[in-house]
Amino acid sequence: GLWRYLVTDAAGIRPRLDSQYGKESKSSAPRFSVGTIVEVVRRRRSGWTRWLEVKTGEGWLFDVSPKDRKVRLVEVEVQY
Repeated sequence: GLWRYLVTDAAGIRPRLDSQYGKESKSSAPRFSVGTIVEVVRRRRSGWTRWLEVKTGEGWLFDVSPKDRKVRLVEVEVQY
């Protein structure tokens, strides 16, 4: 599938190397800034968090933080 998500976190969000929350999965990739629309090719649910694999290969993002339940991305429908 292909889904689109809007970054809503004012600080932006940095991709992870894997679909897990922890120090070992942190990456040095640049952050996606607030207002960016990210294309996602795969989704995995873990508790209240949905892990999202970025189409361009940077890694994985999450829609709701596993740490504090803060919403970081929301699914959007892009109309042309």
